[in-house]
Amino acid sequence: TLNNHVFSSALNLNQRVSQVYGKDHDGAKVAMELLQFMKKTCHIVPDVVTCSHILSTLDWKAAVAMLRSMEKSDSNKDWYLPQPNAYCYSSVLSACARCDEYDEAIRIMERMKDIKPN
Repeated sequence: TLNNHVFSSALNLNQRVSQVYGKDHDGAKVAMELLQFMKKTCHIVPDVVTCSHILSTLDWKAAVAMLRSMEKSDSNKDWYLPQPNAYCYSSVLSACARCDEYDEAIRIMERMKDIKPN
């Protein structure tokens, strides 16, 4: 049965393949395709672990955009993104740091003041 655990494992593998093959493997594209598959085909709402794996594969702009979507997401809908936790914020901060986007990282850290520790 497909569930968040299966997709998290696939996304973890995707991260490792991206590290090994670099630019020959578009890990961000694969991660977003998996998210769309979860939504449209399986109707599975991703959990924060799954989203954290996705965030870690994205470039900083896409990671920041997804984080904002998670922060604004409405769990009263049929399909939604979960509220981000510390791991999600950490993934986005790492993406910002990889690209020297320190001002954006500082803005994100300001938003983290309201989250609860894991």
